[in-house]
Amino acid sequence: MSTINPLLIESFLRDGKKAVEIIGGSMEKNDFLNAENIQQYRITVHGIKSSLRNVGEHALSDVAEQLEDAGRSGDLDVIHEKTAGFLTRLQEVIEKMQPEQIENLDGDDPPDIQERLSELKQMCEDYDRRGALQVIAGITVCTAETRATLDAVKELVQQSDFEEAEALL
Repeated sequence: MSTINPLLIESFLRDGKKAVEIIGGSMEKNDFLNAENIQQYRITVHGIKSSLRNVGEHALSDVAEQLEDAGRSGDLDVIHEKTAGFLTRLQEVIEKMQPEQIENLDGDDPPDIQERLSELKQMCEDYDRRGALQVIAGITVCTAETRATLDAVKELVQQSDFEEAEALL
């Protein structure tokens, strides 16, 4: 997992949690029986299939592909047979890929934080979204005040508002 781009992991986590919510909700209601719901199911497993491949979970991605094919052909037997196990394994992968717990310090920021924030500011000056998001993802220990600033900067960078992010830093 350490060689996987942190942005791919973040994207996978977002997609995976959404897939669990959508597919799990459909399972609870046993709601695969009409065309609209089966279409949403198929689209959801298609999307998570790609995310799983991106983070190296090829076997689970293959199961997603089988579920996508079952959705396309309307094979409810395969959907009912394999979905619960797929969701369980997907949740396990999500838990495994969760980033290190972010720690908010009560006192001062770590000694290297100024260097990291300067690096982040440079990324914003260069309009380097990927680099900026990687720097933010790499800062796991800081004060609550610094964390709030990083969260705001991350939101601005994701919206391509680099000038405002730079000014905030």
